Formats: sequence, C-alpha cells, structure tokens
Amino acid sequence: MIKKNGIGILIVLLSYLFAVNTAHARAAVPLVNPAVSEWGCQLSYDEVKLGLESALIARGWTTSDQKKGYMQAKVIVRGKHTLVVDINYAETSFAIKYISSDNLKHKIDEEGIEMIHPNANSWMENVRSDATRVLMNMCK
Repeated sequence: MIKKNGIGILIVLLSYLFAVNTAHARAAVPLVNPAVSEWGCQLSYDEVKLGLESALIARGWTTSDQKKGYMQAKVIVRGKHTLVVDINYAETSFAIKYISSDNLKHKIDEEGIEMIHPNANSWMENVRSDATRVLMNMCK
C-alpha cells in the first residue's frame, strides 16, 4: 500500500512540475509591429526625441545610432532576452519596427509568417503606448 501511494504521489508531483515548467514556455505568435502613433500636436524633433527617450528609459530600454528622426532602441530582460527596434519619428508621429532579437523564438513559419515570443509584441506596444502618453502631455 505504501509503495502504491508513494508512486501515486511521485506521479502527481512530476505532473505538477511538468505543468509548471511548460507554462513558462509560451509558443511564438505572429510578430506585430505597433501601429504608427500620433499625439495630436506638433512638437520639435528634439521634443519628440526627449519624449521617446523618457518612455524608453522608464521601461529599461537603451537608445543608440541616433540621428534626426531616427533612433534604435534595445531592451535586455533578465540578462537573457534581447529585443532591438528602429523608431522613426517626425513632429507629429512615430513608428516602431522590429529589427532583431535574441532568445525570443523569432522565426519565419512554414506559411511565411514572422513569429516571435508574445512578450516581444507586448514590450513594443508598451513603449508605443507610454511614449504616446508622454508626447500628448508635452502638447501645449
């Protein structure tokens, strides 16, 4: 009887551990570049750059390769997931576009659809939303 109960408990524990481990391994989804964002007024390029940078920094992103109307941004999460995007901006709008990633399940599936871990889509959308809010608050 003890052996049966012990094996049953072991099976339950192993099943639980398997379920917990697979819950963290989320499947890739179609990559979605965020929609172009507008904030309702015209700001200078410097103001837009400042607004974008403040939203990015607040979320742990860094910027590089900057020139008027363009910057590249990167986030490294838990030291093992990296996402790089291009941000093109003007006085009234900006757009975020996926460039590359490490350890985020990026691939082209058999139907030619670009796939990525769902968190990457969320991280890009969070930056878009935050930056739009910052820039709206900068309107005079």
